[in-house]
Amino acid sequence: MPTTFNNIFIVKKETLFVVVLFGGMLLAYFSSLYPWPLWPIKSHAATLAGMILMSAFVFKPRSQKILTRTDFILPAVVYTVLEIYQRLVGDSNIVGFISVIFHAMIFLTLFRMDGEVRHRLMMFLTKFMAVIQVFALFGFFLYIMGFPLPSRDVTFDDQFYYYTNYFFFLLDDRSLLVLFPRFQSYFIEPNYHGTACVLLLFYQCGNWKRWYNIVLLVAALLSFSLSAYVLLVVMLFLNSWRQGKRIFKQVVLTVAIIASVVGASFVYNDGDNLVHNLILLRLEVDDGELAGNDRITDNFKHDYEKFWKGDKILFGDERDKSEFGNQGYQVYIFENGLVGLVLLIVFYIVALRRATNMRCLLSAALMVTLIFGVNGEITWYQIFIPIYCAAYADPKLLLKNKPALPIESQSAEPSATLS
Repeated sequence: MPTTFNNIFIVKKETLFVVVLFGGMLLAYFSSLYPWPLWPIKSHAATLAGMILMSAFVFKPRSQKILTRTDFILPAVVYTVLEIYQRLVGDSNIVGFISVIFHAMIFLTLFRMDGEVRHRLMMFLTKFMAVIQVFALFGFFLYIMGFPLPSRDVTFDDQFYYYTNYFFFLLDDRSLLVLFPRFQSYFIEPNYHGTACVLLLFYQCGNWKRWYNIVLLVAALLSFSLSAYVLLVVMLFLNSWRQGKRIFKQVVLTVAIIASVVGASFVYNDGDNLVHNLILLRLEVDDGELAGNDRITDNFKHDYEKFWKGDKILFGDERDKSEFGNQGYQVYIFENGLVGLVLLIVFYIVALRRATNMRCLLSAALMVTLIFGVNGEITWYQIFIPIYCAAYADPKLLLKNKPALPIESQSAEPSATLS
């Protein structure tokens, strides 16, 4: 009896290793989404995640073969070179260069994971995101219905972002007088939030009946993010194509739904609604340019045109970061030059070179290309982790509702060894 009682307080080394491993990857993932609980440490959250993953190897038992891939060195080295280059052209300080070690540790850990472990990681991230969205959505709808909720005024970076923090969700101060504001959950922008939800759904590959995917879909739709909506539509077709399905019926159904939503948005409240104002009006073309193509300001557009004619095209130029609103591939090229762009492309090629399912690989490549157009930072964890895992995914495995990562199991496939 005493022996049984004492065993309750014994934590197996194998269990501790898995908890620390997945905890570190979870922190890395959310570090690039900037949820408000991480604001006190901001960019240092990823460094902390790297430290946690380093400590995980202290608990790693010899019998635990979770990180078994042996082709992780080349992509990890290329990432490290890319990160150091970006720090050099960005005039980073010594702290920034030291942090490269911990960022590289996160990527190295991901590159060492076999297929089964990547799947467990993505299911863990997806369900965790869905759980916190449930609380955020509950608080958000209470706010919409007029319930008095405790709140406080907060800022991020003390310059560009001003919010009312309702603790379960953030509300941009520019939306205080809006009847139905954009939903951004705990994160700094609806765009970041919506894109993250869509990418998690992208990995799920049509597993739409699961509660967590339904929650993420609702959260993405309520973000009213044009980029998230475009990615969502593209993702729907890509996921069917990845599974080898005929997509004609899905195309007809999708077109019918979109046409219905568009028609309703013009009629409802005489067109004064979020769908019409935040989505449709941004799809209008004026003088050959899309109205929603507002990722860069006029001043930066002028600087970017001069950049291509100057002598800093190879290694990039310093950007005026006091100007708010510049994002996308043009910003990345301006700051890092053609050398940085080539290194980024090489990194993705090296990282995804072992993917054997061409449909998964091409789908991931298309998604990350679309994202690069509106967000040049495609090595951020909330983007790279689901894209990387989706490129290597097995669509048949995705449709299985796997339980949490087993501590002790044996797989017959060498690419999924968890013994």
